[in-house]
Amino acid sequence: MGSSGTEYLGMYITVGYTLISMLIGGFVAARKKDFATRGVAVSMFAGLFGPLFMALDQTSRAREDAEDIWPARGPEAVILNVLLVSVFNYLV
Repeated sequence: MGSSGTEYLGMYITVGYTLISMLIGGFVAARKKDFATRGVAVSMFAGLFGPLFMALDQTSRAREDAEDIWPARGPEAVILNVLLVSVFNYLV
């Protein structure tokens, strides 16, 4: 058994990664004329792929009461993030 700091290193990195992704996602969503909280929620599940896919997608129409899903490739971002975090936690 290692010390408590190194034993949970992967968990600390994953939580930090998620929080940073959420902050960036909120900023990107606000700049793309969407609600910042929506960007935070997307990035919580999609990690850094969320802000990336939001930045590459067209400007959101959420403030115009549009019902479409934004970003359009959000499910793919979540799948990529789950794979990335799983591989990272397996290696660490």
